Amino acid sequence: MPPGPVRRVAVSEVTYAPEGRMPPHAHRNAGIGLVLTGRVEEEVHGATWASEALSVVVKPAGIVHEDRFGERGARLLSLSLPRRAGLRLERYLWFHGGDVVRRGVSVLRALREGGETAARREVEGMLDAIVRARPDRAPPPPWVARARRWLEDGCTVAEAARRVGVHPGSLTRAYRRAFGVSPVADRSRRRVRAAADLLASTPAELVAVAATAGFSDQAHLTRVFRRETGATPGEFRALAAE
Repeated sequence: MPPGPVRRVAVSEVTYAPEGRMPPHAHRNAGIGLVLTGRVEEEVHGATWASEALSVVVKPAGIVHEDRFGERGARLLSLSLPRRAGLRLERYLWFHGGDVVRRGVSVLRALREGGETAARREVEGMLDAIVRARPDRAPPPPWVARARRWLEDGCTVAEAARRVGVHPGSLTRAYRRAFGVSPVADRSRRRVRAAADLLASTPAELVAVAATAGFSDQAHLTRVFRRETGATPGEFRALAAE
């Protein structure tokens, strides 16, 4: 795509009040949002999508959606795309890790360090990442969804597999088919998102952030956080600060 349409993207930060709600609505332009802090629940086509820090939402133009925000509200980096660029976004999607999230952090970095012009230059890479990573998966089987909930509650893969009556290897394969990542990688991403929210919304020291988010120590947090986002925890805190 020629760079012209991307240069006209509107880049902004949007803050939503605690416990706020937005009635069903749609936008004329396609948009991308990177959650920086807080929690967003969005209802689309009768399904509810929950997201927290470092989640990315992709909304084609005209998608009707209804929003609810958590007890601390939410703050997002918002990209509104011109029509030509928006044509590349065909489906409503959420991403909670991977290259799309790393590209989103790159857009945020460019905005902070070089302003809107620099941020717009990074949007093209983010669009490419979205198109490449676009999932095409059916809803997970109920037993995989149950296993995911147990894993979120702290079960090991072996424990979750035993509860649903399958071999750990079978659970891992089914989990990857359903969610695009292994159970271990998914757990790491959840911990990174929890750390990102603390970094962006509290002055807690990194060692405390690591412990609260479930990392073994600060070095473990830094290693995994950099791998998932392309930034160190300290860098992300500076970028995501209000």
